[in-house]
Amino acid sequence: MTTDGENGPRPKRAAGSAQTYEPIHTVMNTETSRMLLHEELARARIRELREATHGQRELRRARAARRWNRVAHWAAKRSRHYAR
Repeated sequence: MTTDGENGPRPKRAAGSAQTYEPIHTVMNTETSRMLLHEELARARIRELREATHGQRELRRARAARRWNRVAHWAAKRSRHYAR
């Protein structure tokens, strides 16, 4: 059996069953959607900056590794020289 509701016919609840509620439709106003747009743009800029710095970070690490390798070779050479 059905009853007529706002959105057309819907099933009738059995006696003693848990009460069900109609879904609530939320409407976002333009101010909220603009704010969300700005937040999303800010997140996109942050993401791009992180990606750019990630590449730079890898270059810095490689440069530091080469520098420490040179220092280690210099220290080993100096150690051999003074060990004689």
